[in-house]
Amino acid sequence: MLDNGVIRLSKNPYASPVLLVKQPDDTWKFCVDFRNLNIKIILDSYPILRTEDLLMYLGKAKYFASADLISGYWKMVVYEKERLKNAFVTLSGIFEVNVVPYGLRTCQASFQRMMDTILAGIKYRNAMVNVDDVIVYVENFEEFCDALKDMFNRVRESNLMVKSSKCSFGYESVRALGYKVSEEGVKPCRKKLDAVLELEKPMTAKNLNASQSYYKKFIENYAQITFTLTRLLKKGNKFH
Repeated sequence: MLDNGVIRLSKNPYASPVLLVKQPDDTWKFCVDFRNLNIKIILDSYPILRTEDLLMYLGKAKYFASADLISGYWKMVVYEKERLKNAFVTLSGIFEVNVVPYGLRTCQASFQRMMDTILAGIKYRNAMVNVDDVIVYVENFEEFCDALKDMFNRVRESNLMVKSSKCSFGYESVRALGYKVSEEGVKPCRKKLDAVLELEKPMTAKNLNASQSYYKKFIENYAQITFTLTRLLKKGNKFH
């Protein structure tokens, strides 16, 4: 990152710690723990695509493509005077990031704004951004080829790149935000369901609420089944 200009040496006395997060493909993702800095950052109110809206639009399509963007945040440059604030510390010294780093409070909103500009005119029509993936969705295959070409032209003109090993084209279903979407409807992804089944017994009301809220809309008679548990979430009730 130092050689390609993503980071540079810093003399800032304040710096955030570094974290290495293991990815599903057994590689490691370099992250900075910006929690203390994020407390002081003003929230960017630019709207992020809601899960409900994403699923609604995707549910109307028959053919899908998903293209994983490589380091999309790095296409957004941090103002010179602001760079010292995102400094991080390693055994090799203190560095600051020249581009928008993953983990800042405003990075997702900034990225959404950038991608909405890139996809202007086709967003909600046949393309949307899902985290750092661009999803193309259409109702027939003839439209699919044109939409895919349009998306790639826009990505190339914006100097963005995609990771070929994480791209899929021409499928009749797509995975997005823990759901599998196809012409048949929306279903929870098996991997996410397994994670829910493996959750430990909730010991607090907060844990209970988190464990049962994600996929409840897929459970028939959910309110009746969880009536006793829901009572525990009411203020004043003792959790046991």
